[in-house]
Amino acid sequence: MSIEKGLKLNTLQKRTDIVVFNQFGNPWMIVECKSPTVEITEDTLFQAARYNMTMNVQFISLTNGMEHFCCKVEKNAIVFLEDLPEYVKGV
Repeated sequence: MSIEKGLKLNTLQKRTDIVVFNQFGNPWMIVECKSPTVEITEDTLFQAARYNMTMNVQFISLTNGMEHFCCKVEKNAIVFLEDLPEYVKGV
């Protein structure tokens, strides 16, 4: 796992809150964290999805400590999941 990992998005320097890597060191999930007083909105998802243009993860998770959402990134869609996915070695 990495906390506040820097990335370059076009010409802008950005950073993800948390990145979870698979056993091969490839990004597997981005976690976008907000303050408990900040509502999780579509904009929060779009922020993480923009980061994913560089990271190319399978999952995006959003939390403000009170509400939690997790999505699977598919070819042309983001599918909301009921729970966090199981971390499976070799994936």
